[in-house]
Amino acid sequence: MGKHIELLLKIYENLKSTYIRSQSGKVEKSIYFALLNLKSKNKRRRLLQESAILTMSLNNKQLERLIKLNYLEYMDQKMKVTLTSLGIWESENQLKIINSKQLLGFIENKWFNCFSEDKKPLSDREKVILFTTLATRAFSKDSAVDLRNEKYYTGWADAVSLACDFLYKNKIISDKKTKDIVLPDPQKRTSLHPILHFFRYSEYLPKQTNEIYIAKGNNNYYLNIYQDSQFNIDSLVFLFGIIFQDKMNFELMDKVYDFCQKTSYDISVKVFPPRKHIFSTPDYDDLIRNALRKLIVGST
Repeated sequence: MGKHIELLLKIYENLKSTYIRSQSGKVEKSIYFALLNLKSKNKRRRLLQESAILTMSLNNKQLERLIKLNYLEYMDQKMKVTLTSLGIWESENQLKIINSKQLLGFIENKWFNCFSEDKKPLSDREKVILFTTLATRAFSKDSAVDLRNEKYYTGWADAVSLACDFLYKNKIISDKKTKDIVLPDPQKRTSLHPILHFFRYSEYLPKQTNEIYIAKGNNNYYLNIYQDSQFNIDSLVFLFGIIFQDKMNFELMDKVYDFCQKTSYDISVKVFPPRKHIFSTPDYDDLIRNALRKLIVGST
């Protein structure tokens, strides 16, 4: 091992120690992967700055060689040096912590594995969001969960609360406190309204619903079921299926139908612009019942 690599590993150990201190003693096998997993570029920059080494304390010849190899880079007008991404990679390669196969696996899982979420069961929160959009019949961009206007916040919070209570009562979700997220606590002030927070952080739902669940920006959500005056009942069957899975039976079907009918008629006036929402009618009541019946018949 060359002297310049020994110096590189010394600087790497300093970065590793800095990272462990920043994480209250939490040790990661690969600091390279740990830094890539940080959600903020500023956090990576801060760690690299804190672990920087004074150039005057280093062998100049070895330092220049590492700079030319792009393992280190200058900072603070060449008063200090810190590791580059390539330098961290080479350090962990030398220490046999990571290799090219592991790196490609990391990249695949983090950025290219686009469909694995489809196979995961919905979380309680995701079930509530999806069931809320189904029950209120947010079936098109003209009948969307539109949270750009504050006058609809209370109505959508009511809809979520009702959906949560129904799913909990029928043992479809296990955490009754899910609805607490959309009920503002007067003792807690946050920059984001609870109903905005509830819908906004559901980034996997489009993938889990085969892109039927649409998130337009941060404040507009709907089910892409109604297009060109055509209603896709198979999409409706699919969505009910991933919420209720194998628990759907004729008794539950009647309960779901009654809930969706009542919620649609009661809530629609609170959350949709007048004259644009076309789905609170007996014809769509029938489509809901047919979808639920098809779900049961298709699973037997």
